Amino acid sequence: MITAILPDPHDKTARLALIDEAQRLIIREELSGVQRSALYDQIAASSAWPAALAFARKILLDEKQALKDYREKLDREPNPKGAMRALARATQVVGKMLEGIARQRNLESKRIALITRLARVFWGFVEVAVPRSLPELLFHYWLRLIYAFAAALILAGILTSSSETLRVGWTILGATVAVNLTAAAITDYMNPSAGVLKKVRLLLIFLIATFTAIGIAASIRYAPGFWFWVNKLELPESSRTPLQQVVMALGGLATLMIVCGLWMQMHAKTLHFVAARGRTQAGIRAPILAIEVPESSLDVRAVVGDLHNPDRETMAQIQKADFCFIGLYWLFFAGLSWLAYHNGQRPFAIAAFVCATAGAIFDFLEDFRILRLMGQPLPAKPSPGDALQPLVDSTRKASLAKWGSLFAALLLLVPLFFAVGGWLVLAGAWFAAAALTGCLGLWKRKGIELGSAMMSLGLLVIAVLLMVKPEWFLLPTNKP
Repeated sequence: MITAILPDPHDKTARLALIDEAQRLIIREELSGVQRSALYDQIAASSAWPAALAFARKILLDEKQALKDYREKLDREPNPKGAMRALARATQVVGKMLEGIARQRNLESKRIALITRLARVFWGFVEVAVPRSLPELLFHYWLRLIYAFAAALILAGILTSSSETLRVGWTILGATVAVNLTAAAITDYMNPSAGVLKKVRLLLIFLIATFTAIGIAASIRYAPGFWFWVNKLELPESSRTPLQQVVMALGGLATLMIVCGLWMQMHAKTLHFVAARGRTQAGIRAPILAIEVPESSLDVRAVVGDLHNPDRETMAQIQKADFCFIGLYWLFFAGLSWLAYHNGQRPFAIAAFVCATAGAIFDFLEDFRILRLMGQPLPAKPSPGDALQPLVDSTRKASLAKWGSLFAALLLLVPLFFAVGGWLVLAGAWFAAAALTGCLGLWKRKGIELGSAMMSLGLLVIAVLLMVKPEWFLLPTNKP
């Protein structure tokens, strides 16, 4: 307040003096000089440590030193969670004030009421984005149900060749992804972490959520025209060949894989490691990857806590779901390898299939070892002869072998996208960059985190294209 009244640089001396006087008055109002002396005497009589007694003398008996200590230790970083809640609440209040003014002056209030409605939606997003809160848990529970429902509709549409069912399934999935990503972006803002990777993730979340929302709005408002152009992307149902239907089924498999991965990621968001903005010794922030490549039992303890911590049960559930995820991604990689083989890239296809199979096997070994770690007590400070270190090392080695195999498989499948040409060349270049980035992560672990995120984003796009444009993935000699 004093700075707001005296903002001029020429008033700096007077401003600092007034602030100092105000802070001294606050100290005296909380504890008078007599009370502070009495409190110090009690601390001295309790045989406190010399360091503690010196600190008490500085804080209680010397106002100047107390203020200096306060200013040095004061956390001046803004509170993102409180700021978001205050912003949402302020928007609601302003909207209601404008509505009241409009009613008093007999003005059109429909557009003003829209501000209030949007503020309520924003407030809802803020509430469900607060980590480990009851609204957040309920929100993610219903998200999982809606994701499963959308995936079931998409799969049913593929099996029955029903374009209407596919449209409804994709619309529900797109709307859910937009809502989920918006809440995730707010959560990331309320739990800020340094680094370029977080900024890239926030940018991708914003772009995906924005374009998904625009597409849904267009489909609702301009439904006839929108669906006319969607139909342009599809061949008539009667002209779909068995080969193209297999390619579409591969897209449905990719969709199920993405849904399973999202379920695992949403469960991982509930861990205290995420809420506390923790990181491992290698700088990994993603909890699932952090438990896969631990350097010591200290990393495992940082992610899941001690033996009876509920986060251990959560991580165990994630690892059990990963067995299903392994089967899905192995089938997907095997399907892409078959497609590459069918298109003539036989050496690359065989090598990619072998690498994907090796990656799945190493992933099984990794999951079994992580589940063993979940049942082990972990020392607070591991010693050089830590009995758990061999298990930690074998888990990390299995994980690195898995990631190396999967990124190698992805790199070997890049010729498939270059061979068919067109827009898929961009997908091939993207996957090549993701695979190379991930391979660098075998030495610098952050590379695995970035490479896997790039691969996931590319697979999301490919899943859509496999279902709406299966002919793009077939060479002219293999097309009908």
